[in-house]
Amino acid sequence: MIIILGHIHIPPADVGNFMDDIQAITPVIGDESGCYHYAVALKDAEQGQVVVAERWRDQPALGAHLAKPETVALMAKWDGKLQADIHKFDASNMRGLFDQAL
Repeated sequence: MIIILGHIHIPPADVGNFMDDIQAITPVIGDESGCYHYAVALKDAEQGQVVVAERWRDQPALGAHLAKPETVALMAKWDGKLQADIHKFDASNMRGLFDQAL
């Protein structure tokens, strides 16, 4: 499983437009094969801070998402207009939050 976590920093004046763009493609992403979770949330509009959290079945599913026309168009539109501190993690031992066993 692939976990994507991080922050995006956007000029505060652009936050509304960016979040509108995210909301427009979110339903499409949620229906993609291998997408277990996709969320982009506004953390602080005045500071232009956005949080990203995603969970994908595997790298091929994430790769297919990144190659989709909607994703490519969004990234091209916002290229150079934001700073992203987003990381990808491999996860192999998923369990419930309160499960004690490793």
